[in-house]
Amino acid sequence: MPYLDLSRMERDVTTPNLPQKVVTFRHKVIPSQTGLRLDAAIFEGGIGLSRRKIKHIIDIGGCYVNRKRVRIASRKVTAGDQISLEYREESFSIQKDELYPLNNEHIVYHEFNILALNKPAGLVAQATRTQAVQHAGVSVKEFVKRKNIPFDDIYQIHRLDRETSGLMLFATQKKVALWLAEEFKERHVRKTYLAVCFGIPKTDSFEVSCRLSPIDKNTSRVRVVSEHGKESKTQFHVLAVNKELKTSLLSCHPVTGRTHQIRVHLASQNLPIFGDKLYDTEIRYSLSDELKLLLSQRHYLHAFKLKFRPSASLDYASITAPFDKNFQKVLEILFKENFTHLYEEKEEQI
Repeated sequence: MPYLDLSRMERDVTTPNLPQKVVTFRHKVIPSQTGLRLDAAIFEGGIGLSRRKIKHIIDIGGCYVNRKRVRIASRKVTAGDQISLEYREESFSIQKDELYPLNNEHIVYHEFNILALNKPAGLVAQATRTQAVQHAGVSVKEFVKRKNIPFDDIYQIHRLDRETSGLMLFATQKKVALWLAEEFKERHVRKTYLAVCFGIPKTDSFEVSCRLSPIDKNTSRVRVVSEHGKESKTQFHVLAVNKELKTSLLSCHPVTGRTHQIRVHLASQNLPIFGDKLYDTEIRYSLSDELKLLLSQRHYLHAFKLKFRPSASLDYASITAPFDKNFQKVLEILFKENFTHLYEEKEEQI
């Protein structure tokens, strides 16, 4: 869901309980270090690691300045800045075959210093506290290096949940990242998701509007609340139904961009997403073994289409992301068609 991550710059974070074997280093920038690069200030702070290893930790998301995650080693520091580094020794020994390799098929758009990734289900969108797994930003950076694509840095504009597949935008220049982030913030970007759900809506089109809680640190769930939450809104349209198995294919147009928004909105209408392990707790006895296996592998929410302006001087670009094999298989089993015609239809028809 869209957020002002500018993931290579800064993002507010909270501090969950850290697992064992995480090394924490803290340093307060002294006046004589003002103006130094972030990695240089950490090195001078006596961490006992090489500049290369320090930069690696910053790159994979293990550095925080004044409680905000920072992923730019060249960022200048100021006296009084509180730096925290959290890392595991194992993170220095990630092997190349552990990285998630991207190929040309994963990049569905590359124009005007913008890349659109068709993120596979299971690929984490951003770094975790332990840096134990590969994430999309590093995968994209490895791809552009391998393809010799010029870039200042890789700026992640928005994110998707781990099991959600589909479109994620990245910029290779800071000014482009700032433009795109503002377009998301002002809700000028048109987003279309496709969701396979249990249940059949009462009407062909409907809207869910409610307040959502922050994500619970213990359960990882978001709740619908009556007050103190953030406003959220999603518009839904029915594309297909299976009356026998009581399942539906919906197009989803989130107006706001809250954590787990589409998943929570659908669950609140008794339409949980197929395979959603957080928001669907019912055991599905009536499914075939093949569907049960597919159900266990991911949840079936796909960021299908984005319509956005690459810059203020350009018209809107509209891009789509093909389904993966499992998503396609579920569509064919439940609805007896592959829905490839959706790639050609205008977003207002979806």
